[in-house]
Amino acid sequence: MKKVSLLFFVILFILWSPIRGLAQWHQTGFLLDPTRSAYGLQFNPAWQPAEKVMIGVPALNRISIGYDATVNANDLFIFDGTSVTFELEHLIESGMEDYRGQVNARAGLMNVGFKTGKHFINFGVAARAFGYFSMDGDLLLALAENLELDDGVYEFDDVQFRGLSYVEVALGDAIKINDRWQVGFRAKYLQGIGQIESDNFSGVATVDRSVNRASIQFNQAGVRSAGYDFSEGSQDRFDISDNRGFGADIAVQYNVSDDLQVGTSFVDLGRIHWKSNGLNFTISDNVYETPGTVLEAVTYYKTLEDGIRDVVVSDTTKAKAYWENMPAMNYTYAIYNLTERHQVSALLVNTLFQTDWDIAGTIGYNYYVGKGMTVHANVTSSNEKLAQLGVGFRVQAGPVQLVATVDDLPGIFHYKTAKQQAVGFGLNLLFGKDE
Repeated sequence: MKKVSLLFFVILFILWSPIRGLAQWHQTGFLLDPTRSAYGLQFNPAWQPAEKVMIGVPALNRISIGYDATVNANDLFIFDGTSVTFELEHLIESGMEDYRGQVNARAGLMNVGFKTGKHFINFGVAARAFGYFSMDGDLLLALAENLELDDGVYEFDDVQFRGLSYVEVALGDAIKINDRWQVGFRAKYLQGIGQIESDNFSGVATVDRSVNRASIQFNQAGVRSAGYDFSEGSQDRFDISDNRGFGADIAVQYNVSDDLQVGTSFVDLGRIHWKSNGLNFTISDNVYETPGTVLEAVTYYKTLEDGIRDVVVSDTTKAKAYWENMPAMNYTYAIYNLTERHQVSALLVNTLFQTDWDIAGTIGYNYYVGKGMTVHANVTSSNEKLAQLGVGFRVQAGPVQLVATVDDLPGIFHYKTAKQQAVGFGLNLLFGKDE
């Protein structure tokens, strides 16, 4: 049976290692000692601890942030000794053909759990935030080639942005059905904080250097938001009382043998009903003419609120309540114990219900230094190159368990050029030996 299990894992390695994608969503946190690390509960609701009781340190039990972009810090900022400044000209001069970025952040505010029979009942509260932006087109290419544009018309297209934040309250149960099967389910109440989302819009920029004028015209499109009222003269800027939703996490694990486990986990399934302070903005097709170059036109308005209200918005109306899907993820994995101290694993991660289907494959390795410590390393195939080295560790002294992870170790030391990163931290108390 051990030879069959090892062959199965090798097949998975061959299939998953060539995968390319944009996703960089805490693969290290999932694969770091998945049988002992309490940090992994957020990715796998079927997880059960070896101990009877788990208590997460408030606000520190599970913290994670990940980002994925086509630009890096060197493209966005000018580093001069101890000073850091943002310059739009510097970004344009980077010569990128495609600007995209997304970020996903989580802070565990509270987390507790206990075993009773075959069940591990757990309860948690967390704050979440997600953002996405994309833009490309002839205008960016022209600006990248020459800040002083020649006379003419320059097109830009595929401009889209999305952002949301919410608080989740979750109640879950991980059930060990028998020696082979283990399942988990977590029900969530979602309290929406704020949301903004645009249609995919485009436009043209016209340059007339003889009179030092530039104009920008957007093709008509819409933007909707909830939670924060951008409309001029609003007396109640912030209201979240009616932004509510429900969600779920589900997982199943099958123990093929004593040494091989396979499973899949779906997290952040659900929707929020955005109702409070709902607004519709219309990006009009008027021509906006400003003094100076196109670059000066882009930077003419200094604040987001002024920009939305005065630059591109021709009409603001109250929006009808609407539903929105959460940024759901799927983790499919295989874990194989080579010996008591050595463990290898494979993980496939992909996004769900999004315009762009991002996917990444990871091969991991755990070394058990001792009962109280595990070190982990992995390689993720992402963004068309096999170059993401992730590391992490678990240390447990008595009931205190500390976990730290990073998905791109070189990116920590070369943060100015890193375009992907995900880091995590967890501090939990585990006690009570499970007989």
